[in-house]
Formats: sequence, C-alpha cells, structure tokens
Amino acid sequence: MKISDEPPTYDSDTNRSPAMEIPPLPSNVTLTQVYSDFMRYVFLGFRTFFQETTPNGVAIWGRLSSNIVIVLTIPNGWDTRQQGFLKKAALRAGMVQSEEDAELRLEFVTEGEASVHYVLGKVSHRTWLKRGTMFAVTDAGGSTVDSTLYVCKALEPKLELEEVCASECVQAGGVFVDRAIRALLTEKLSESRFGDNESISDMVDKFERRTERVFDGSQESLVIEFGGRRDNDRDYGILQGKITLTGSEVGTTFDQVIKRSTDSCLKLLAGRKVK
Repeated sequence: MKISDEPPTYDSDTNRSPAMEIPPLPSNVTLTQVYSDFMRYVFLGFRTFFQETTPNGVAIWGRLSSNIVIVLTIPNGWDTRQQGFLKKAALRAGMVQSEEDAELRLEFVTEGEASVHYVLGKVSHRTWLKRGTMFAVTDAGGSTVDSTLYVCKALEPKLELEEVCASECVQAGGVFVDRAIRALLTEKLSESRFGDNESISDMVDKFERRTERVFDGSQESLVIEFGGRRDNDRDYGILQGKITLTGSEVGTTFDQVIKRSTDSCLKLLAGRKVK
C-alpha cells in the first residue's frame, strides 16, 4: 500500500531508487479503495475497543467523536499530494464527515519523527540530546528501510526537530529475507518430496514467524518446524517435520538486505558528524 502511493519520481532529490518494485493490485480494486477499507477497519476497531473498555464509553464517544483529532503517520518522503490522497480516503472511510472536517481534524507526522518521540519517551535523552545535536533514525520495516537525519532545533518549550536532508528509502525489509529463504529452500529441495509449493510455503511461514527472528549470525545451525512426526527425508536434512539449515545458509538470506540497508545509511551519513 505505502509503496503504491509513493511520489511518482525517484531521483537524487528524494533519495529513492528508480527501481522500486510495486506489487500490482487485484483487478477492479483501486488504491483509494484499499486505503479507505483499511482505514475504516482500523477506525471501527478502535471505536469498538474504546466503547467496550472505557466506562460510559458509548456515551463519551457519541459526545466527543466529532471533535477527535486524528494523527496519521506518513513516510518522510510524502508531501501534500499524498496527504491529500489520505484525506480523501479518510472521508470515504467515514473517519471525517467532509473535506472541511478533514482539514480541521486530520494531522500528519512523519514516521521518522514519530519514532523519535516514541524512543525518547522510553529512554532518557538529557545526556545526549541538546540543541544542535545531529542524529540519524533508521526504520527497518517489512518492505522498506527508511533512514532520516535530524538536527535538534530546540528542547523547550517543546522538542523541535528538523530534517537535515532528504531521507533515504530502499526496498530492503523483511519480506526480501523471506523471498531469499523461499528461493534457497526451493533449490535445496528440488528433488525432495517436500519441494512442492505447499510444503515450501509452510516452511517460509514458520521461518518468518520464528527462525528469522532469532537468527543473529552466531548459530551453527537452525531448525524450521513445518510438519509432523511422519514427515522425513534424511537426505535433505528433514526429520519429523523439521528441516535443519546451517547458519551460513540462513545468513545468505540476509546478505542483500543488510548490504542495501547499510549502503543507504552510509550514504545518508557521509561527511556528517552524527550521534
């Protein structure tokens, strides 16, 4: 969703790759429909949660819902065009009542700055964050890795941050690790009875849910649990529904993602003194 609504050009001014891969939408489904349906689902879920968990929640919601200020996080590279798109999607989703209402009650904050405020709320920043301090934030997500360079302009009466330059964005998130493990398993098990698409998909799913998250580069071997006790193929390292991979095999699935991410960060930091 996010990549589909990125700015239409990616060049040196936006620090985005011209080779961004954009998955196609299903036929007869528009991007506006995708966004509005998703936003409606989230908003209605929040309304239900509030009404059911807050004393007098239904009455409070009915009294105050038309005055709620909704803050949406957006990628650092998005501008007024994408904000306008989100306002229309929010209106279609029923989050606001009119275009005028959207102007009054919808606010936007970049994902990078939102991450900064979250982190600073969890740790003490008094020891390092001062007026003039320059620091970088890297958001490693599911499909993209976004890096932004900030300078602190003020701490009082409120924290004020300013982007030093255009943020970096590369497609190097976790989904590309999953693609790499799929390719590895497909090749490794091409002659095994577990080389079918369903078995491979089960392995990739279990890899993403656990194995991928515990891998830190130090393990000599890792296990993917995907089947039952009767699922065996010793020639391919499969025993009782578990396939064992070497640490180096798993490591290769991270190589390209790590390289893209570090190259992007180093490009952002080149020639600058940061914390």
